[in-house]
Amino acid sequence: MTTELFCSWIADMIEEMELAPVYINIRVRTMRAFVRYVYEEKGWIDEPVHKRFKPIKASIDIIEAYTSEEVK
Repeated sequence: MTTELFCSWIADMIEEMELAPVYINIRVRTMRAFVRYVYEEKGWIDEPVHKRFKPIKASIDIIEAYTSEEVK
């Protein structure tokens, strides 16, 4: 397992699969948690790969609240 492997996986999800950044980040966070577990708890890998790849930047959706007229 290498950092380059995970970076290419993220690039593949962006370019080839054309997934939304929010969905990609769900997958990245899950994989980081698993790789952290494998490194820290099990000791199956020798290098802390989970520290070198992060979720991608995603735009934040701004949701406006209802006005008092809209509530009525």
